Amino acid sequence: MGPSADRIICRPPDPPGLPFDKKNTPLRPPANFHLLCLHTSPGLNFTQTSNVKDTRQPTNDVPSAMPDASHASNSCWTCRQKRAKCDRLLPTCLRCTSLKLQCQGYDRPKKLVWTNSVASRGKMMGKATFGADQEPNDDLAVTRPCQSGSLAVGHSWDTLREALPPSLDVSWSLIDPDLQDLSIDCRKYIRYFDMEMSKECVVYQTTSNPFLSLMPLMSRSHALSHAMIAISAFHYSHRLIINQMQVPYAERRGIEVDNTSLWHKSQGRDWQLSQPNFSPSLRVALAHKQRALQYLKVEIQDDNVTNNDAAVAAIVLFICMDVVEFGSRGWEHHLGGAGEILQQRKASLQNRSLGTDHWLEYFDTAYTTFGIMGATLAPAKGSFSQQLASLDPSLLRILRKSEDQTWVGCPAELLYLVSIINSMRSLPTCSEVEQPKVAELCKGLENFSPSAWAENFPDPEHYQSRSHLAHAYKTAVEVYASHIVGPLLGQGQHLSTLYLDGATRSAILHMLSISAQDFHVKSLVWPAFVIGAEIQAADLKMMVREIFRNIWISSCCYNARNAIEMLERIWARDDDEKMAKSWLNYLWSLEDSWLFL
Repeated sequence: MGPSADRIICRPPDPPGLPFDKKNTPLRPPANFHLLCLHTSPGLNFTQTSNVKDTRQPTNDVPSAMPDASHASNSCWTCRQKRAKCDRLLPTCLRCTSLKLQCQGYDRPKKLVWTNSVASRGKMMGKATFGADQEPNDDLAVTRPCQSGSLAVGHSWDTLREALPPSLDVSWSLIDPDLQDLSIDCRKYIRYFDMEMSKECVVYQTTSNPFLSLMPLMSRSHALSHAMIAISAFHYSHRLIINQMQVPYAERRGIEVDNTSLWHKSQGRDWQLSQPNFSPSLRVALAHKQRALQYLKVEIQDDNVTNNDAAVAAIVLFICMDVVEFGSRGWEHHLGGAGEILQQRKASLQNRSLGTDHWLEYFDTAYTTFGIMGATLAPAKGSFSQQLASLDPSLLRILRKSEDQTWVGCPAELLYLVSIINSMRSLPTCSEVEQPKVAELCKGLENFSPSAWAENFPDPEHYQSRSHLAHAYKTAVEVYASHIVGPLLGQGQHLSTLYLDGATRSAILHMLSISAQDFHVKSLVWPAFVIGAEIQAADLKMMVREIFRNIWISSCCYNARNAIEMLERIWARDDDEKMAKSWLNYLWSLEDSWLFL
């Protein structure tokens, strides 16, 4: 393939002392260049050279044992990282050699920057970093549409690359013939999805991450391609706002940022659309979401949609997009449609005596996980809550996969108990016939060990964070169960008010122990919301606000903002309202079905 306008040509920085012209061609050295380099030539005797006089002064930085060795103009990168004095010897510094360190050399394309972390010192102390040399403004603007009615995005590369890890090298080549009309602007968002969004959709980033396998499916679904660009643009626009929120006061350029307790009340969607720095990426996201919906409407009417992995993947991606964009609205409809397609596909495979393929297993896992957790906060009259009213215990195997294949992070045993609670909620009333089932439920909650679950993992580094996460989920499930089966339990039982008061405070402290730079924090949305709605103490409410702020900074998902705003509404109810209706019944009475995952 010949060169095109979309090709990006990169070259390393100019070597010290050897300038390059604009055509990337070395300039011709001066006529006396050989005289200037005499002192670096090994074996030369200055006393036998013609009229060349060595006028250099001795330096303390150069070891006397090697007076004629050449030196770099600055320290090597190993010494810079260790904040040590470098002797600048070429080809490697003497300090690294003597200490048996691997000298990283003197020249690099760009400086080392920790991304997606919080600085511990310097002028950026306490603030998250999202990429090398990132600015809080957005240069992204719609410049030109993509060809052939394909995907249209317009952003400058210099701005978009700020949110991408500088150390990863992902090819820009999309060799499928159906994708050759994609502009370079479209590829930037697809690249962002591959490098950033894919790891946000799971708890642990591994090679088995199903979202890394979406790229080969793009040519089979325009809806999937547009959805990938839309969710990337939503996520990127939120990242820009978070970066602005953490800029020091003197550098905020007139933009007001509220304090920690009120962070969610500023910089909302309407505000973002009115800002020239942030609105372009959001408008791109909204435009591509609309196109994805239009294409999806056509694709699901195809007779072959049951066997089209790309179309089902687009539906699942729409559910994920709802979490990133808002946290409510259309997820129920997408999940219901995905469920119908999955049932047809399972029946088709059984009729042909075929085994379950990889994608079908993931779709089944995602559908079940999102469905169980989504039904907890959805109105009982919704069709979706009825679909999952009866779950088979054999699904516990599927739920175990959700621990690795989704970002929810709920232990499979607790997720299964939530499904049992949902099935009991579908009954008209909890009668005495359900007493054995309630007793079994309480026993399951008591027997669940957060520490044992946390340590059932290959990497000991994550044991502590997993333990905090499991404690939070266990308490949240207990709170949810108390609202469904509470009338059947006495005050001395496991789910008593006295027990929950102590458990919720402990769980909040566990959640606060997961910092914003710990990727486990993105799994706290549901337990933080359920526990936050249950508490009454003012100090605990402040802690919950801080937890959701950490989630927002880490995940860049808008459902964290909407979750804390809904909690503010629940907390603002007067005593009479609280006595008349519990917070869960109040939430069910609203028109929205919230997906706080």
